[in-house]
Amino acid sequence: MSPEPRAVLLLRLASGSTCILVHGAGVDADSLSFWWEGLGQGRGLWDGTREAEELADLWSDIEMALVEIARYGERNIPADQTFFRIGTDLGQVLAGLSSCERVAIWSMVPN
Repeated sequence: MSPEPRAVLLLRLASGSTCILVHGAGVDADSLSFWWEGLGQGRGLWDGTREAEELADLWSDIEMALVEIARYGERNIPADQTFFRIGTDLGQVLAGLSSCERVAIWSMVPN
């Protein structure tokens, strides 16, 4: 198994285990709001305030980013898809996809 699938599997197991522990302890999203509100705003995942029920909406941000990447691939021939150009044209999209804070928020905040 290559490192990437292994890392995803380990991240999923750790996230799921954390979620089970948090739920089992009777902790609710509101009691953790001091943590996830500041983290989400500080990392640029959202602007302003969010309700705990809205945290699942972070998945739609990922979907929109993947659509933008697909459109970029359709607009540019492979020879023009250099690291420099991708970084310039898709920098914000790539930064959003690489934010692992989403996983922490999803796993620690009970739904």
